Amino acid sequence: MQIDALASSSARLDYLLTQAKNRGARIAVLPEYACGGFFKELEKTPLSEIKKSGEEQYANLAKLARLYKITIIAPLVRVIGGKPFKTCYRFSPDRAWRYDQRTLINYPHWNEAAFFANSRRDPKPPIFVYQGFRIATLFGFELHFDLLWHKLIEARADIAIVPSVCAFESFERWRTLCKSRAFTGGCYLLRANRIGAYDDKPQRWEFYGDSLYCHPFGEIENSLDDREGILVAACDRAVIRAARRAFGFPKIVAAQKTIADK
Repeated sequence: MQIDALASSSARLDYLLTQAKNRGARIAVLPEYACGGFFKELEKTPLSEIKKSGEEQYANLAKLARLYKITIIAPLVRVIGGKPFKTCYRFSPDRAWRYDQRTLINYPHWNEAAFFANSRRDPKPPIFVYQGFRIATLFGFELHFDLLWHKLIEARADIAIVPSVCAFESFERWRTLCKSRAFTGGCYLLRANRIGAYDDKPQRWEFYGDSLYCHPFGEIENSLDDREGILVAACDRAVIRAARRAFGFPKIVAAQKTIADK
């Protein structure tokens, strides 16, 4: 789902979920910072308000997953023990799981590492199995790092789901990164990016959308423009098998790990 920031209870989200469900979607993905404010807004917001908003978003998404009988993957900010954590939740109709981002942006103008209390321990992306597909979730910034991507390959992920919040002049870089990762992983890759903007003079963050879906041969199969919308994509095990037979990258990565372990 390619959307701007949502209120804690949003008719827009209900509408988009209805559209997705009617088109046969089984899993819905929201971008980073779509549930609640953008990071630069959070830096100026009292933790008590962040906590309240996160709890409201959690309750609403859990309710929608039950209502539509769909799995929803959504990044949220949770506050535990007076500290904020950047988390990606997976809501099924009957329960929820979470993955805390391990590698955070630490740029002077966008320093999540200094704000969030997330653990910096060895990253390991969560894998869940849905209708026989092994599906991994990780945050957009984490897609840059080989160590994490190799762990995903070792886990033989068939699909990588990547909520992101990409801005500035990174359009082509992100397309190249997504295609490269799908190709070397022999997997499908779905990147859900935000739209909208945040103006913090003199800096303006413009989120350009371009949510996209790459197939295991490293090409973009479908994408959205810069407006609100949904992209519904299907996975084919035969395409995954063909890509892995043709190039064998996952097998090579597994062999390298065996040698390193020895």
